[in-house]
This record gives sequence, C-alpha cells and structure tokens, in this order.
Amino acid sequence: MKKLGLAAVILIVTMLAGCGPQTVSSLSLKADDDTGYIFGRILPIFDVDNGYVAFERAGGSTVKCAMTDDGYFLLKNKAGRVRLTKLGYEDAVGVQTVTLSTPATLEVVGGRVTYVGQIVVAPHSQEVYLTDDFPRDRQWLKANYAFAGEPQSAFPNRSFYLVMDQFAAAPAPSARLENGRAFIPGGEFLMGDVWPGNLVRAFGVRDLSQLPPHRVTVGAYRIDEYPVAAADLDRRGEESATEVSWNEADAYCRAQGGRLPTEAEYELAMRGPAWGGHLYAGAPLPGQELKPLAAPPANAPDWTVSPYAVKTRANGLAEWTADWYGTDTYRTMSATDPTGPARGARRIVRAGPYRFSLPPESKMRGLGFRCSYPQAGDRKSVV
Repeated sequence: MKKLGLAAVILIVTMLAGCGPQTVSSLSLKADDDTGYIFGRILPIFDVDNGYVAFERAGGSTVKCAMTDDGYFLLKNKAGRVRLTKLGYEDAVGVQTVTLSTPATLEVVGGRVTYVGQIVVAPHSQEVYLTDDFPRDRQWLKANYAFAGEPQSAFPNRSFYLVMDQFAAAPAPSARLENGRAFIPGGEFLMGDVWPGNLVRAFGVRDLSQLPPHRVTVGAYRIDEYPVAAADLDRRGEESATEVSWNEADAYCRAQGGRLPTEAEYELAMRGPAWGGHLYAGAPLPGQELKPLAAPPANAPDWTVSPYAVKTRANGLAEWTADWYGTDTYRTMSATDPTGPARGARRIVRAGPYRFSLPPESKMRGLGFRCSYPQAGDRKSVV
C-alpha cells in the first residue's frame, strides 16, 4: 500500500454541484484511438446512490464520471493526464463530498483500458492511500462490460497478478474437527491484504503494513474451534474470555500443551488458503468500530465459520497472536513458518483482515484469544 501523502477533507453539503456525470454504456477501442479509458475503485464505498468522481483535465476543465454503489468508476477521455480532485455520493446520512487537497494524477492511454487502482479514504483518520488489487477489480470490468481485450494495469507488479490469480483458484479445504480443535494441514498460501488497519476503529496502534501480500508456508497444526471461553479461566459473564493480557493468554495456552497462534496461523485458519474477498466472514466493515460483544453459546447461528470450520466473530472479538509487531514485518519475515520479529514492545492483534498491536500487558474488553497446537516435530518456537 502506497501512502499518497494526500489529505481528504470530508464536507457535508446540501446538493451535488455541477452537471450530470459521464456514464459509459459500452467499451469500444481501436489501437490508434486518441481516447482511452481508466477505471478503478473508491473505498470504502458501499450501497450509495448518485455517486460520481470528478477529474480535472489539462487546461483546467472538469469532467465527472458516474460511480457505482460500491465505488467503481470508468472514465473515457482523450489521452493524457487527468487529476482526480473530488468524489460525491448519497448515503444514509445524506449527501457527501470528499475533496482531495492534493489531487491524484492519473494517465489515460489512447486505445487502452487502464486500471488506476483503489483510492482508499480511511473513514476515521481521513488519510488517503492508493492500493492495487487488479485481479479482483478486473473481474468487475469484465462482468459489467463486453470487452474483448485485456485491461492494462498502471502498476509495475504485473507478474504478481499471476500469483494472485493462482491463489484465488485454490480449492476449498476439507473441514476436520476433533475434540474441539480444527486441523489445519498447512501448506503455502498468500498472506497479507490491501486494506489498512485504520479502516476500522479498534485496539491500540493502527497498522498499515499489510502489504505486500506474499507467499508463506506453514506446517500442519491444530487450532481451537472457538475462542477460549470465560469459564475455562474460571470467570463468569460473557461466553468468550476477554480482558486477558497477552502474558495470561500465553501462559494458559502453554498449560494446555499449545501456544498462541502465530499471525500466519491465525490468518490461514480464519481465511482459508484461497485469495478471496477483502472481508473475512464476520469481520467488521470498513468505517465501523469493533464493538465488543459477548459471544453467543456454542453452535449459535451467528458464529461465522472459516473454510476449516473455525468459529469466529471478528466483528466483536479481536484475538491475540504470538507475534511481536514490526513496521516492516511483511517485507522481511521468513517465508516458512514466520514468527514475527525476535523482540518488540507490542504484540499483534487481529480482527479478521484488520491488524493492530498492543503492549502485552494490555487487558481490554473485546480482546480474547485461542490456542494453537503444532503437530509433532514442529519447528516453531514462539516466545
């Protein structure tokens, strides 16, 4: 994820100004055309009406293109640079506009459909980031337009798209539960995501270092089907134990013959081996606050279930992992059984796709844990 250094100012206005936005009904291109198309997505935008994205052309004129209810846009323009300056939409609150104080400059290439990325506006901090998720966004273009050609990405990592496509096609695993633990056979998967941690208001330090997604291989292990229950710690009240420090959680898991899961183990168990949608089942939506909830009784229908049959409520219960936090961990970690930095001041906390960190002595409502049990001969030693 590349931070653009932009500031977004959220303005609530009474009406959308200007003429109606451009709507592209079909794609038609020739190699020698002096016009082209750019497409991308504004995030997090969900279920909005009358959306538009405004661009400033060379010479100072402005053109608006329509934005879908989930943030996609497609602009037809003469070849050359345009600057994304503003977007607007109507939601449940009212009419909103977002004006970028430093516009994003994008390139329209003649005779080509060019992917310009995802422009992410963090709801709480109003920071703006540019990220690249071409394989999934390309699917939107092909599903909505009869385009025989292949869109081109403006980003340099085209070879990595083949990796994303490879893992998107990973077959669904077989769920295997035994004595309250799910068996995870291990193997290679694509770890990481394109959503910054500050899209959800939650615990501790917001983390923005989930890029780049990278190949990781983990050995086989078992993991608790449910988070550790309050009753297991001789506590009363909510079903899942919360307000437990990392040190207490670690000691409990070791007493059970296991340990806290590494971040890689957590991610594989909760998401499965496929490189799929942004949001894990049951995770908080972007812009929401993670609200601690008492977990329902076992087998209740509002538990969400991972491909390995692991039960979670990431929208109301974050979980400790074994790893220390590091700002460049995703770029420097081992590709095999990663365990995070050797030392640090904060431990990684996960809530589905969202990543945070807290000092290990922290005790917070809505922060729980579960244990991992590596198979015999496992090489991982997490301290």
